[in-house]
Amino acid sequence: MTRKIVVIRKLIDLIFGCLFSWLFVMFSAIFLFREEPKAFFVPCVIWIYVTAYIIRELAKTAITILFAHAVFLVPFYFFNIENRFIVIFAIISFVLFCEGYKYIRAGKILKPVGEAPWYIFLFCFIFFLYGVYMKNEQLKNASYIVIVLLIITYLINLYVDGLGKYLSAAKNVSGIPLKNIAKTNSLIVGLIMLFLGITIAVVNSHDWNTLVDIIVNGIVSVIKLIGFGILFVFNIIKMFFMRMPVGQINDMIGEEMRANNYAEHGQAIFALLKTLFVAAMAFFLLMLLIKFVGRLFIRHNRLSDIVEAAPVKKKEIITTEKRKSIFSILFSPEEKVRRMYRAHILGYRYDVKLKETKTCGDICHDIYNETGDDVSELTEIYSEIRYGEKKADRNVIKKISSLITGNR
Repeated sequence: MTRKIVVIRKLIDLIFGCLFSWLFVMFSAIFLFREEPKAFFVPCVIWIYVTAYIIRELAKTAITILFAHAVFLVPFYFFNIENRFIVIFAIISFVLFCEGYKYIRAGKILKPVGEAPWYIFLFCFIFFLYGVYMKNEQLKNASYIVIVLLIITYLINLYVDGLGKYLSAAKNVSGIPLKNIAKTNSLIVGLIMLFLGITIAVVNSHDWNTLVDIIVNGIVSVIKLIGFGILFVFNIIKMFFMRMPVGQINDMIGEEMRANNYAEHGQAIFALLKTLFVAAMAFFLLMLLIKFVGRLFIRHNRLSDIVEAAPVKKKEIITTEKRKSIFSILFSPEEKVRRMYRAHILGYRYDVKLKETKTCGDICHDIYNETGDDVSELTEIYSEIRYGEKKADRNVIKKISSLITGNR
């Protein structure tokens, strides 16, 4: 399950990079070269990213990965792609080389998903504003669509990363159906994403200029009617004080109503009220959906967090005439394993907070989040020896020594 999650995260990263790089190529073509990008550039971007991700998994040195990135740009020359666009692709390839080099230096371990990449969203928004300024519908629509897809992709990546951490932390706990939890949570998140996509499609298909006109005209009509009402009352009082005939008063009221066109203002206010009613109903339904999903998660957690009590074997008390000496305890294989583990973990004391209240699993999780080092296998061996029934021998000590050497 964990390996599948890692593969899914790599695929999500690839899709995220392809989307932004394609938008960057489109913006470069319009902004620098004043021409529309070709549809053939889409498979070119995909080719660069797919080969880059394959290279970083196979390569071991920076020279190898740099040479491979340069070689995979050669086919563009034979497809009669102009040199100026090859330069743009070379920039993308160089960025991927830097990312691949960091990936290799980190031991080919994916970093946890951190904060949202706001700088990428900012660039997309700048591309969108430029499309609006230049009245380029292609760039404007592409920027809008890519921003939405990047946000959805980031949220999916964040969820998958959190699911991987949860499965890793609970893999040794009995009584939790991990696959069922993963399927249920994924289904819920998928439904939320589907609802988000439908909402975006509905919102995008609506004529927002008309909606803005309805709101503005309705507000203006309300203000005018309030002003007209105050003036109307003031005129009625004035006419009564002037003791004007009733017929003349009726004629003046009819003339004022025809001049101010109260019927038109009433229609504008009715359209505004109808729009506000639809918006209030949509907000109410959204709150119900959020509340329903929250209850579903709570109910699911209550059902899934039932942990069976592991049977505890009662240790038989065996009295022997000859007790173990203190030297046999100090120099036992188990004590040597404990010292090796403790010395290695203390090496991370400047990266993570080591407290007595933390378990081995907590420390392993913190080390991975802060440094990217994976000490899960070392932690598992130590826990089985320290708290389980596994015995330490030369092979175990040799295994721990190789794990410690590999993490340095």
